[in-house]
Amino acid sequence: MIGRPLCSALCVFFGLWLCSAEAASQDQPVEVRVGSFINPGSPSDVLFKDFAAALTEASDGALQPNLMIYGEAGSEEQALAAVRRGRIELASSSFLVVSSLIPEIEVTMAPFLFDSIEEYDFVLDRYLLDEFQTLVAEKDLTVLRWIEMGAQNFYGKKPIVTPEDVQDYRMRASSDTATRVIWEVLEADIIFLESSNLIPALQTGLLDGGAAVPLVFGGTGIAEYARHYTLSNHFYLGGLLVANRRWLESLPDHLKRIVVDSFASNAEIRTTFRALSKDVVEDSARAGVTVHQLSDTQRATWRKATEPAHKRLIEEMGGRSQQIYDVIQDGKRAYWAQKN
Repeated sequence: MIGRPLCSALCVFFGLWLCSAEAASQDQPVEVRVGSFINPGSPSDVLFKDFAAALTEASDGALQPNLMIYGEAGSEEQALAAVRRGRIELASSSFLVVSSLIPEIEVTMAPFLFDSIEEYDFVLDRYLLDEFQTLVAEKDLTVLRWIEMGAQNFYGKKPIVTPEDVQDYRMRASSDTATRVIWEVLEADIIFLESSNLIPALQTGLLDGGAAVPLVFGGTGIAEYARHYTLSNHFYLGGLLVANRRWLESLPDHLKRIVVDSFASNAEIRTTFRALSKDVVEDSARAGVTVHQLSDTQRATWRKATEPAHKRLIEEMGGRSQQIYDVIQDGKRAYWAQKN
């Protein structure tokens, strides 16, 4: 039997040891693994490197960023799955990938749903972000940022300025439902192609046109073979920066706040990508691409022609798609009410 003095001494010893172990544990930096699949030197590359620097500086080294943004965590699909499983802490994924988890997000890509970029910003900030935060929380994720990549526009080997211009025209579709539904409604000849096969298809004549944001149109070689670009702005493409919800909630409040605040704001991201998109369009025009700007009358014609795509998109996406669509309509009405 242990004597009372020795017992007390041991209790004091182990108490001090436990406190020291806890302090040591707290002194260990928290690794923040960030997965994505982006091009070195791209605007997204700069955003993530700035984010890593901000995490380190604001936390005095308590947060240790580990950028796995060039595919080290796998494809976007694999990185998103890794965040959900807690294998990494953060990931950036495009709408096309997020829609496999949350199909309703593609409702925002219904053609000509928004009348202006200002209306889109208003509805997104005041209505949609809360809706999607709720949806991703059900998947054990938290939305940190809505990363906009620009407006989706038409490109082709000939001018595409009216809905009739795409009828029976070989238009590219990828994995997103929204673009496929648009082409179906407009009775285009749909060609399903992976990104790696896009340029060869344009070269050989297998493909006549498609849709892409300016950074993709001007930065991947499309502009060399499709010399007409129509600023249709028929929807806005982007993605989400998400965190593992349980991991984020487990952090001390001051570290959690640093993680949430350190990435560029939604407004800063928009400003960056929109300025770059404008530059790409202007550079393409200087390089010989004919850039077409739709008139109000032409946009109205496109809106009427593609309106059936809204219902079909809602039906195909299922889930809470109708609810999300209704929220967008509420936001649109609120936008115009505050303008009048």
